[in-house]
Amino acid sequence: MHIKLKYLIFLVVIVCAVVMAPLINGYFFKNSYLSLMTALNDDNPIKITVTDYQRGWFSSEVKLELIIQSAETMKLNADQVNKVTEAFKKVIITQHIAHGPCVNDSVDNAWKFTRALIDTTVHVPRLVEDVLLGDSAPKGVMQVHTSVSYDNLYRSHIRVPTMAVDKTEKGKGSWAGINGILDIKIVNNYITLLKSDFTLGAVNFQVGTESFLLQPIALQSEIHCDSPATLCSSNGKMAMPGLVSNMRDSHFQLSDLTFISISGMNSKNAFNSAFTIGLTKFEMPNFTMGPVNINISVRDLSVESLAKLKERANEARQDIRQGGDATAEGLLFLAQANLELPHLITPDTVFSQDVSIKTSYGDFKLQGQFSWPTNMPLPRKATDFQKANMHVNLRASTSLVDMWLKMLDAKAADKKIVSEPITPALTQFPNMLDAAKAKQIAHSIAPNPAINNENRMKFDETIKNGFVIQDKDDYVTSITYENNVLKVNGIVVPLPPTH
Repeated sequence: MHIKLKYLIFLVVIVCAVVMAPLINGYFFKNSYLSLMTALNDDNPIKITVTDYQRGWFSSEVKLELIIQSAETMKLNADQVNKVTEAFKKVIITQHIAHGPCVNDSVDNAWKFTRALIDTTVHVPRLVEDVLLGDSAPKGVMQVHTSVSYDNLYRSHIRVPTMAVDKTEKGKGSWAGINGILDIKIVNNYITLLKSDFTLGAVNFQVGTESFLLQPIALQSEIHCDSPATLCSSNGKMAMPGLVSNMRDSHFQLSDLTFISISGMNSKNAFNSAFTIGLTKFEMPNFTMGPVNINISVRDLSVESLAKLKERANEARQDIRQGGDATAEGLLFLAQANLELPHLITPDTVFSQDVSIKTSYGDFKLQGQFSWPTNMPLPRKATDFQKANMHVNLRASTSLVDMWLKMLDAKAADKKIVSEPITPALTQFPNMLDAAKAKQIAHSIAPNPAINNENRMKFDETIKNGFVIQDKDDYVTSITYENNVLKVNGIVVPLPPTH
């Protein structure tokens, strides 16, 4: 009898725990959820406000509102603030939060052990949704499905549906929306991880004989920050496969444009940062460019000085949030940053850039480097940068330079260039242009007696003085700055006296 009673009590405890778990979980999750809102609104000109939070036993219902938190940051005047505020009032954001620990995920069609599942829907005025979304209007302009783990990782699947407008007599256009994943991790009310992987859908519209096509863009980024006081590491990439524009005053196409950035600590406990731009091809009437490669980097910056700059930036933001004048705080931070900048330099610090561009008129190359001299005391004030070393090498095709000089002279004389659409060379854009209208024609330049070749004459003078040297089919220039001596192609250039 006693054994059966023990089992009965145990069973009752288990049932109570199972039944009470969602209620308890929902109670504690609300605090975590509000901490997320605080972290998202930190230093954000647009604030997400929780206007209603109805906590239930197994789920909660939430309503959110967008408000302007910093009109000055957004550079809005009073009239614009009022218009944006009225527009925000028409945006309806609702959330259904299913309490853990065991939740049925309708998206994955499976039961999950998780802290909560949040389904967010964003609506704009119904008339707008009916025009843009058609039959999908009841689902809203954005749906977000978020899974929240017990270590405060918010993983969101974000979807913006395809939007299209078809006015046969005026034109038609479409946007394939957004689809992707966003990870946010919160520790002590601070975002320590922000990771995203999105695809921005294709944009395609046509008005009469004019057309525009932007292929889907891939966006990836990841930022790690252990705390507000430590430096963040980050990497990001944007990839645009192609774009074709055949608008009235804009006829061009490009393929494979990429942006890549990486920054963070290195093995020497210093800070590195690098940025790369790549382009396979850009084409417009009578001009083609590509491939293009641009690499800019800095390595071995002082971590301590960067941390101080971050701390001072955080202090300025805090003062602004507490009512301080944004302009005054910004000027104060710039003054403090100017004092700290020399301390960023370490004995191994190197700034470098490498640019390589191929065009239908020839190539352009630039290589530059800034470094600190060996055995030279590190800079401690801005004027100490005069002791740095600098090397720059330039090489450009004579045809490219001649074309550029002609363009400058033509612009000075108000020359008008007339062109027509070109035929797309990229095979990934079939049937985008009317073949009869897309044929390439040469530029016709209106005669203008005002052209005096002033830029050409100035350039010839630099050649005469030895600052530019012709090497076969290229113009080259080498610039060095060492020991406070500036040389261009070995020629010493006098510097103004320093005070």
